[in-house]
Amino acid sequence: MGDASTNQSANDAVWGRVERQLTYYRTEAKKAKVSYRSVKLVQIVVGVVIPVLAAAGATGWITAAVAAIPIAAEGVQQLFQWQSNWLRFRSAAEALKTEIFLYQAEVEPYENANRLSVLAERTTKITREESAEWATFHQAETTSSSQPRQFAS
Repeated sequence: MGDASTNQSANDAVWGRVERQLTYYRTEAKKAKVSYRSVKLVQIVVGVVIPVLAAAGATGWITAAVAAIPIAAEGVQQLFQWQSNWLRFRSAAEALKTEIFLYQAEVEPYENANRLSVLAERTTKITREESAEWATFHQAETTSSSQPRQFAS
C-alpha cells in the first residue's frame, strides 16, 4: 500500500515540476515576445513620422527629439534582450513539450519502468542548460561592459 502512495506522490511531484517549468517558459516567452515586438513597432512608426515632421517644417529640436525615440527604444531592447530571451524561452518550452509528448506516447526513452525518473532527468537537463546559457550570456555581458575600452592610437 505504501509503495502505491509513494509512487503517486513521486508522479505528482515530477508532473507538477514539469508543468510549472512549461508554464514559466511559455509565460516568459510571451512577455519577451510582446516587449520585443512593441519596441520594434514603436521604432517603425516613429521612423515613419520623422520625415513627415521634417517635410511639414517642424522645428529642428522637435524632429531631433522624435528621432531620438527609436534610438532609445533600441537601447532598451539591447539592455533587456527581449528578442534573445523570447527565442531561448520558446526553445525551452518546445523542448519540454517534446519530452511530455514522448513520455505520454511511451516511446524511447520512455518505454520502460523507470520512465518517470527519465522524464525528471531530461526535463531538469533542459532547464539547467537554459539557466546556464542565460548565466553565461549575462556574465559575458557584465564582463564586457565593465572592462575599460581600449582605443587604437
